[in-house]
Amino acid sequence: MVMGLPGTGKSTLAKLLTQKIPNSVLCSSLQVKRDLGYQRFSDRRKDRIYFELKQRINEGLANKKNVIIDRGICRAAARQEMLELVFLYHYQAFILECLCSVKTAERRIRQRIKKDKLINDPTDPRVHRRIAKIWEPIKVSRRRKNYPPVAYLQVNTEKPSIAEVVVPAKLSRPAKQIEKIIQDYWQG
Repeated sequence: MVMGLPGTGKSTLAKLLTQKIPNSVLCSSLQVKRDLGYQRFSDRRKDRIYFELKQRINEGLANKKNVIIDRGICRAAARQEMLELVFLYHYQAFILECLCSVKTAERRIRQRIKKDKLINDPTDPRVHRRIAKIWEPIKVSRRRKNYPPVAYLQVNTEKPSIAEVVVPAKLSRPAKQIEKIIQDYWQG
């Protein structure tokens, strides 16, 4: 799961990982909104978008794909629900949190090109600050009874740097592969 506030680079990172990790599929909430023809986000539409995203994730996992989830999940309960989907298929889970300064995020948001009529792909830099107010910190426990291990990496897309917050020994090798993909991209 690639997460972060608007403008932190999560969609760019998710697309990169989808291209570089074999047998991968990208499940993006933004793409779901496009496919459903929603120009505006609303609480009424939120459930439909979330349901469709979960369907796509389920389909990818059922087809034994490496599912890259691109979604700015603000609430801890919603993150846990996404993890539960992954665990149903006994997959390993990686959480990549994209970070950067508010100034950089707002600059990136202002530079976004409007590709379509979506109003919910924010081009207003104030959206970063609004979502930051409701963002719940990501917490990953090293010991999780009855669950497969979860790796949690923080990716500073501004510096650039990667911090291994929680990487169980069982996930060390794939975590290093993900880090290498990201570092090669930055150097390339």
